[in-house]
Amino acid sequence: WNNENKIIYQKEENRNFYVLESSTEERTELLKDDSIGWAFEPSFSQDMNYLSLTWNRVGGAGLWLIPILNGILDEKNAKRISSCDCYTIGWSKDGSLIYTANTDGGKIRTIQINDGSIIDSISVPSLASDVKMASEKNTFILKIDSEEKTDLWYINDFE
Repeated sequence: WNNENKIIYQKEENRNFYVLESSTEERTELLKDDSIGWAFEPSFSQDMNYLSLTWNRVGGAGLWLIPILNGILDEKNAKRISSCDCYTIGWSKDGSLIYTANTDGGKIRTIQINDGSIIDSISVPSLASDVKMASEKNTFILKIDSEEKTDLWYINDFE
């Protein structure tokens, strides 16, 4: 779900997403040109001014930020803000920071959207998978898998 009651789900072949308007059931594609790379883990800022996604598009793989102007993605002004192998797990309350997790576990980072600089980073177990941000917006939930058991970790008051 995004902040406007739209359901976003992966399209076949992982190159794009469908956006389903929950009230009208109209389905559209999220990205205009899905031939330029595979896209994963879209995340809208709370103010709906930006979309972040993990993308291996022309220009380099990594975390990309796409401005949203008048409700439309401005793909021409998309910029790669990090070359990390990571995905967005949440946004700061003011929308100026993105919280990311490595795809292979190990780190949670705070990245500034204006210049891509990393301002904070914490180490987490490399077995961490499915890192999510709770609705309180300052709590992370990590699923830690091992052969014997699965644990859930909570990291509170991250901001």
